[in-house]
Amino acid sequence: MYDLAEDEFVPGNLLFADGQALKTTDGTTTSLIAGSSGLRGYSDGVGSNARFSSILSFIQLLRSQIVLADYVNHCFRNVDRTTNQTSTYSGSCTQSGGRDGVDALFTNPTSIRLDVKNNAQLLIADNSLGSLKKIILASKHVSTIDTDGSYRLVALSQDPSTGNIYVTFHHGVGFYDYESLSFTVIAGSQAGFVDGAISLTRFYNPKKVAFLCPRKLLIPDLSNHRLRVLDLTTNTSTSICSGVIGHLNGDLSSCQLFGPRSLLTVNDVIFVGEDRYIRSIQGKYHHTPAGFTEY
Repeated sequence: MYDLAEDEFVPGNLLFADGQALKTTDGTTTSLIAGSSGLRGYSDGVGSNARFSSILSFIQLLRSQIVLADYVNHCFRNVDRTTNQTSTYSGSCTQSGGRDGVDALFTNPTSIRLDVKNNAQLLIADNSLGSLKKIILASKHVSTIDTDGSYRLVALSQDPSTGNIYVTFHHGVGFYDYESLSFTVIAGSQAGFVDGAISLTRFYNPKKVAFLCPRKLLIPDLSNHRLRVLDLTTNTSTSICSGVIGHLNGDLSSCQLFGPRSLLTVNDVIFVGEDRYIRSIQGKYHHTPAGFTEY
């Protein structure tokens, strides 16, 4: 599950990206919105007639519109929930590039979020260009905020209290100060697994950052099969789950994960999107939870 969100069109459901498809679930029944799991390609159309190549991120606009990052097709797509029609939102699908403007080109876009400091624009990450960009909603004009080809941006999130933009790259985590737009690496430099002091911490394919509370980040570490907690007050990192590949529920030190990719916090529940499952931590990890359960 590459991305998770509360479903604004069907309240009470979870909306998720399952590789090449968008789906919604109430925890018992899952319904297809667009695309077809396991069938890569590019085509617009209604429902299962649409084709995507790796939906890595999405946002919901005006409750009934989903805008998603179609990684391999190098563009952003729009899905209308009232008709399940898929169309192009921005970029020229199947054509890569690094052009700004209303006729923008992207190369492997990985992440899209509504700017919490300016809801008239979207923030996006372009992986292969190492670029942080913005799209003006009214005009769909694209402009570059910052580019550094040494950091292939994987996912972006925003601290809802400060607007600072947290990003993950291949083996690390960094952030852009919203005002100065200066980039700082917080943790990670090469592949591996190390907890403890942030300066020594190592990741192996970290994904989208979630915020447990101010200055405490939760990050799915895909290839280490763990959730990582970065405490920016104590400058330390710790882990949730054992790192053993599996689906064992229960205690948060012995539980097992299989390729965690996405996170969603809803009240006192953390939902974890894995390779084929959605799991949950009841009561959040710092509230003496019962542990992992299936959703």
